[in-house]
Amino acid sequence: MLEEEFRKLILRIQQRKCEEHTLEVKTANKGCPERLYDCEKLCETP
Repeated sequence: MLEEEFRKLILRIQQRKCEEHTLEVKTANKGCPERLYDCEKLCETP
């Protein structure tokens, strides 16, 4: 995802004041998380 796409996504979430079906928003109280995972990889069955 390019920076411009990310900024547009953030703006869309802020305007709608809600998450989307394919996106979940989390807060980072202690800074940026050290590990980021792709949901598709986590949801795959072995």
